[in-house]
Amino acid sequence: MMRQQLTRFLIAPLWAALILGLPCAVRADDGSAILAATTTYLSTYVFAQPANPDTIEERIVGSYAVVDWTQGNAAGEMLLQNGASGWTVLRAGGGRFSPQMLGNVGISATDAAKLLQTCAPSMRVPLSVKHTSGRRIRSAIRCTL
Repeated sequence: MMRQQLTRFLIAPLWAALILGLPCAVRADDGSAILAATTTYLSTYVFAQPANPDTIEERIVGSYAVVDWTQGNAAGEMLLQNGASGWTVLRAGGGRFSPQMLGNVGISATDAAKLLQTCAPSMRVPLSVKHTSGRRIRSAIRCTL
């Protein structure tokens, strides 16, 4: 009985949002889609072999995401945008992005601050994502902003 009530409580608002065409904040596949965009970029432009990141931490605000990644001794940060063709990498680098750089892409100062903030432990949500090789990412985290 309790399970049915909980299911109705969680599912009903999602169906209403879909039927009414309202934006829906729940995007269950973003972790995999962001990982796919990240590893494709790393495999193509950074490593001479298929990328297989050890850790990723993503922060999503609207249609933008900042992803920190590590693989062995290498590390970096990527800015992605979710558009008609899915998540694509706009910028990638080895250091931290600045609010000014994010502003140059068209991200508001408020959203840039959220994307660049340190993810406190209370804001971390573990993601269960696997690399295309089938290997589970050691630490995949979404920072809830």
